[in-house]
Amino acid sequence: MVVPWLDLVLFMASVGLLALYGLACSGHFPADHRNDALKTTLGAGALWGTLVVAAVAAIFAGDAAIRVLPWPSIIIGGGAMLLAAPLLLQLFSNQFVNGILALTSFAGSALVISVIFVLLTNCAQNPASRPPSATIRVNQIPKNFQQTL
Repeated sequence: MVVPWLDLVLFMASVGLLALYGLACSGHFPADHRNDALKTTLGAGALWGTLVVAAVAAIFAGDAAIRVLPWPSIIIGGGAMLLAAPLLLQLFSNQFVNGILALTSFAGSALVISVIFVLLTNCAQNPASRPPSATIRVNQIPKNFQQTL
């Protein structure tokens, strides 16, 4: 079984960030446990908006992982990140975790990594979709370099 390591690392990073987001978000429910900044209309919009962003990131990461990773890698890698998330969240301050910044940074980072993961898997599955600069043709190699081959 061949495991594409970059794909696995991107998947694990996405799952880890989404798990951190889920733990940070769970502290804001029910509404009376929320920070004062999140009790405002803007805060509630940020909370629900980041939930949508995190859901999109989860869909992107899951779809890309199913297409390129073997099932054992998905389960072991994703499960390891789910188990590590509570330990990693303890490294952050309570002020950060209880605020809007944790929600936006975890959800936004997960979305960015998931989009990169999707783009890389699309390029790997369809070489014609690669940008021209990513593909080197033999006629583009300098003549003196071809002679050394």
